[in-house]
Amino acid sequence: MFRLFASLVIGGIGISTVLDSLVRGHFWIAVLFTALTAIVLIPGWGDLRKLFKAELGLAAADDQAMHAMKLAAEHARDAASYATALVSIRDTLSEGDNNKEALYIASDALAEMQDTATAIRFCFNWMTAIIHNANAHWWIDPATGENLRNARFVVPTKLMLTVSELSEAMEAHRKSLADDKLPQFDGFTVEMVDALFRIFDLAGSQRCGLGDAASAKLAYNATRADHTNAARLGTHGKAY
Repeated sequence: MFRLFASLVIGGIGISTVLDSLVRGHFWIAVLFTALTAIVLIPGWGDLRKLFKAELGLAAADDQAMHAMKLAAEHARDAASYATALVSIRDTLSEGDNNKEALYIASDALAEMQDTATAIRFCFNWMTAIIHNANAHWWIDPATGENLRNARFVVPTKLMLTVSELSEAMEAHRKSLADDKLPQFDGFTVEMVDALFRIFDLAGSQRCGLGDAASAKLAYNATRADHTNAARLGTHGKAY
């Protein structure tokens, strides 16, 4: 970047000198500075091309990421529709007496969808894709068009915004407040939803694999020794 800047500055000075020499009638000086200016500007031109290519590559990567996120959201909706259809098919088939084989197939497919690990993985990934896709416009600076997903302090900022939602949930619970925007719901519930939205949105922006991590963590927590009643009641056990 410094070489590009220096090339442009020196090139500008060279062009000015060439024009001044031509005006004053110093032809050979103009020729000399034209050659020198060209030599200086050639590396700068190369750097400029590389810079544009890098910017275009970054923009293309951002476009691909957004496209992938939209596809993930669409696939998640399709998967949810598939699960709903399986439930409907199973319930319909169970009403008849001559559909045992079809009922078995539907029930078997649904059982796979309802496996705890599969369900956790699906639901977390689904919510991540859906929520981040719905909030995609919040990740673009409206004034500059800059993609904010890789901004230096965006992650801590979003985490603190999540904390603010939890604080509002605590206050709503403490005062038994109805939500001011959705008065048909209590404020605690809506603020918890807002906190979840922020978590899923942030996870989507950073391309976190929440589904796999959540499934693995749930299985791990089920076998943790420090989560047993004996450990909790022991010395330095977790009271809550």
